[in-house]
Amino acid sequence: MPDNELLLERLERLAIVLDELMPQCAELVRDTLSLLKLQQLDIEALKNTIQGMVEGQCIIAGDKRVDIVRCQDCKHYNIIGCAGGFGWCERYDVGHTDEWFCADGKRKEGL
Repeated sequence: MPDNELLLERLERLAIVLDELMPQCAELVRDTLSLLKLQQLDIEALKNTIQGMVEGQCIIAGDKRVDIVRCQDCKHYNIIGCAGGFGWCERYDVGHTDEWFCADGKRKEGL
């Protein structure tokens, strides 16, 4: 399978995974996928998008931006009694790592 086809396939899978976790980012991934298919987005722009996601923002398809709130920065996250690097989501009543995120993350005041 050529590299471009593999990239498109992986982006399609990523959008499916993000549907539950971060619907806004899933929509933006699909927008990016459409632009790639139409050859209106180059690989450098895609690299910038991926770097933005790593740095805490989902930045896809031009100027659309969705902030990613990691659990460690979320007001719903409780680390009392948890091992280092782990905590408890009070909203969903489930444990996560500090670096996890979801679509309902709300940044703590002062961050």
